[in-house]
Amino acid sequence: MFEAIAKPLASLLAFFYGLVPNYGIAIVLLTVVVMIVLTPFTVKSTRSMLAMQRLQPEIKRLQQQHKNDRQALNEAMMAFYKEHNVNPLGGCLPMLLQMPVFFGLYEAIRGVTHNPPKGLDHSSDLFKALCGTYNALAKSCSSAVNGHIAMKSFGMDLANAATSHHSSVAAAIPFWVLIALTTATQYYQQRQLNNRNPQAAAANPQLQMTQKLFPIIFLVIYINIPAAVVLYFLVSNLLRIAQQGAMWKWDPKLVAEVATDKREIESKTIDASAKPVNKTERPPAKSGQDGNQKKVQSSQSGNGAKPVPKPTPNKSGGSTGARSAPRQRGRARRGR
Repeated sequence: MFEAIAKPLASLLAFFYGLVPNYGIAIVLLTVVVMIVLTPFTVKSTRSMLAMQRLQPEIKRLQQQHKNDRQALNEAMMAFYKEHNVNPLGGCLPMLLQMPVFFGLYEAIRGVTHNPPKGLDHSSDLFKALCGTYNALAKSCSSAVNGHIAMKSFGMDLANAATSHHSSVAAAIPFWVLIALTTATQYYQQRQLNNRNPQAAAANPQLQMTQKLFPIIFLVIYINIPAAVVLYFLVSNLLRIAQQGAMWKWDPKLVAEVATDKREIESKTIDASAKPVNKTERPPAKSGQDGNQKKVQSSQSGNGAKPVPKPTPNKSGGSTGARSAPRQRGRARRGR
């Protein structure tokens, strides 16, 4: 099915091997060419992912507004995407475009390590290096062992997978190191986008979950495919990290969007810090607080303030307060 892609990839691999007689370096150069071809789609994808992150609050508002009407929600979302000129699948575009290359390269590696190598010109340097002495009558290569042709580079057979049979545990270590590096760079590449716009990324938990699951899914794939294809993914991850870093510095559209985000965050911070706080305003006291205030006042009056005596009633029904004072002074004069 993917032979139409496998044959040109095998020819390109043979061309690069003719320039640099190393299987690993030839795969690296092949990956560079593929990534250069996909660069316009990568730039468009990165812009689309950033736009989708920034528009998440509005998307959630539309989902809440039309939560009981699926058709109205779909129409509103389509109009919203058209208005803002974004594609919800734009962030997956480079990965989708790489899938045919992935399957094509997988078929190409299987073909060139077949006995005899397929999809290669018999006069090419790659065919001669892989096959050794070619027996045209028997259609067999002298370097083949049980129908398998080794592709030795970087201390491992790139035609084998991590789960293939290895001569020793030490011989399998480079395969697992390659898989670990590929998975780590894939995680870092996704975090690189989220770290540029953390507020918008946090507003989309579904995307974050997808980004966490993707490397795990590919980890299972890496374990069961030839190391040459894993090397292709490792180099492509590194190149995409470099591309994204360069875009954040020199892509005018991304630079303008990042500057807009910074201004919005700074304005919100300034507004929050500049908001006046009226210290004279106090919340209304509750009944329990009134009782506490009365206790405080009574304690303060006992610490230096003279208490005001309350008038006490006398026998005649009056009070012994300030009004009875003149009568007491008159009685004292008559007694003299």
